[in-house]
Amino acid sequence: MAETGQVDAQLAMGPLALDQTELFAGMRPEVLQKIAERMAGGAYVEGILVAKEGTPGDCLFVVGQGSVEIIKGLGTPEEKRLSTVGAGGFFGEMSLIENRERSASVRTLEPSIIYALKPEDLQGVAREEPHQCRMILVNIARALSRRLREMDEVFAARSY
Repeated sequence: MAETGQVDAQLAMGPLALDQTELFAGMRPEVLQKIAERMAGGAYVEGILVAKEGTPGDCLFVVGQGSVEIIKGLGTPEEKRLSTVGAGGFFGEMSLIENRERSASVRTLEPSIIYALKPEDLQGVAREEPHQCRMILVNIARALSRRLREMDEVFAARSY
């Protein structure tokens, strides 16, 4: 997780209600507890880069509080905001699926609490609870489908 702009998370963070997040919807409480034990969290002030385009994608993030913007081409004349993600949403999920560099940058829009989960930590839970962890893949697929549909609508509106 990015360190610049992080404040003392030990005092600032409350527990993340994983059952209230899009990524972990439909999972049993005891499995959510195992996942929560493996997540690291940080509190960020407004305007802080949480993930940078082109850097290794080593974890996915869940927004506990606040919101972030997903940006392509940060700091260039072609800079574009692709979307925003609020509390309960997630980003960086491609790091679970493929071992590639980040495709966009992510910056906080307000003070935010953001949790990170590394693929190897999730894989540890998946070995113990394979049926439950399949729900995460289903939830990622649903989110990716929704995001693709939203991007299609934006593209279609600009094409006419």
